[in-house]
Amino acid sequence: NAALRQMLELEQASYKHLQQIRREMAPISSQLILPKSSLGKQVGLALQLIGGNYCPPILQLAQGGYDTHFRQVVRHTKCLEELAEALNAFAFGLDQLTNRPEVTLLVVSEFGRRLRENGSGGTDHGSASIAILFGEHLPDEFIGNYPSLSQLDERGDLIPEISPPDLYRKALELAKI
Repeated sequence: NAALRQMLELEQASYKHLQQIRREMAPISSQLILPKSSLGKQVGLALQLIGGNYCPPILQLAQGGYDTHFRQVVRHTKCLEELAEALNAFAFGLDQLTNRPEVTLLVVSEFGRRLRENGSGGTDHGSASIAILFGEHLPDEFIGNYPSLSQLDERGDLIPEISPPDLYRKALELAKI
């Protein structure tokens, strides 16, 4: 069967390509202590790719847990602590790389926060959010403007000043990708 043969050839080529990438990955510094979270493991892999000879221009890491319909204070504290530990490890790990390219990092949330808590202490699925962008040569401290607290949408939520696609375009532009 021609389709099956093509699929098997593609799988074999992918396997060989993956093996090549693994051989080209940089070792992690023995001084680096990665967080034990899922995000910490992803940071380790990202550092190995960034320090290696075969890093893609864009890497995406993911951290869940922010969809807080209830008990937000406790849950967000845990998520933000994990994020802070991962970002700290990432920054330290970058400094340890001998073959370190310029890196721009964008941290975004998949959805915004409501201004008012719901009945169970959550601020789920609002309209606006924040993003963290850092790198060596960013020209501006901020991209976009803070949303107005006096001009709200029909649900009583903040109106975003920059759309996610525009934010991604600006980050790519600043990273020169």
